[in-house]
Amino acid sequence: MRRFDLRSVAFPALAFPGFAAALLLPFLFWQASSAMQAEAKRLAVFAPRNPFVLPVVEFEDQPYVAFDALLSHLAKLEPRGDARSLTFRFRGGEAEFVSGDRNFRWKKSRIGLPTQVVVRDGHAWLPLAGLEFALKNVLQSPVELHLAGRRLFLDDAALLATAELKRPGGNALLLSFPRAVEPVVHSEGGRLRLSFARDAVAMGADKVEYSDHLIHSVAFTENNGEAEIIVTASAPITATISDGGKTIVITSASPSSGAASAGQSPAPAITGSGAAAPSSPPPPGSVPLPA
Repeated sequence: MRRFDLRSVAFPALAFPGFAAALLLPFLFWQASSAMQAEAKRLAVFAPRNPFVLPVVEFEDQPYVAFDALLSHLAKLEPRGDARSLTFRFRGGEAEFVSGDRNFRWKKSRIGLPTQVVVRDGHAWLPLAGLEFALKNVLQSPVELHLAGRRLFLDDAALLATAELKRPGGNALLLSFPRAVEPVVHSEGGRLRLSFARDAVAMGADKVEYSDHLIHSVAFTENNGEAEIIVTASAPITATISDGGKTIVITSASPSSGAASAGQSPAPAITGSGAAAPSSPPPPGSVPLPA
C-alpha cells in the first residue's frame, strides 16, 4: 500500500523565524494532505440495495480489496482468526483464508486466485483481478467487474444507458436510463460531461459518433469507481433532466443554432466495446457512496 511520507516533501529552508514560519507550515501540511487524498484508489460496489465504496490498497504492486469487508455489506459475518488466517461464516457457508495461499476455502471447495491471499489488520485481502471469480463462487449470482474503472456490479445492478439523436424542432440527443439518475453536469462549451458517482450507469459502447452538424459523439469512460458520459458538439450545448431523472436531453445552448435540417437522423457509428447493456469492521475508507 502506497503511503504518503512527509519526509519525501521538499520543504524550503526557513531562513526567517517566528510569524512567517507559522504561516508557511500549515500550508505545507495542507499540500501534503491534498496529495495523499489525490492518490486514494477505491472500488465502487453497486449492490441490490445501497452502493458503497471500499479502499483499494497495493501489495507487491497489485491492487487488493478486503473481501470480508465487501461481504459484510451484504450479510452479517461471524469472523475469527489470528495474524495469518481468517475464517468467517457467510449465509450459511464458511470461508477460510490463509495468508500466502493462492486460493481460499469456501464450504468444501477451493477457489483459486491469480496472486496470494493477504491477511492483515483483521481482514482478508484478495487481488482485485480475482474478485469477480471469487464472488461468483460465493454469491452464486451475477457479478460483473469493470477492472480498469474499478466498478463492481452485483445482481445485474448496471443501468444500461442508451443514446438516441432526435430532431423535435431542433437537434436533441436523448440519453435514457432504466431508473432515475443524478449526474453532476460539467459544461465546457461544445463539450458536456455527465459524471456519475452514485449511479450504476453503463453503456454498450465506448463511443458513438454521429454525422450531425451539432452533435458529434457520445463517449463513455470509467475511472476510480466513477463513470462519465462525454458529449461533444460543434457549438455550446446544455443538458436538461426530465422524466423524473430517467431521461437527459442534450440540446444547443443557443436556440437559433440548433435548427435542424430536414430529413432523418444519421445512423451512428459505434466504436470500441464498453460495459455490458461489508460483522468484522470494514477497513478505513469503506463508506456508502455520497448521496
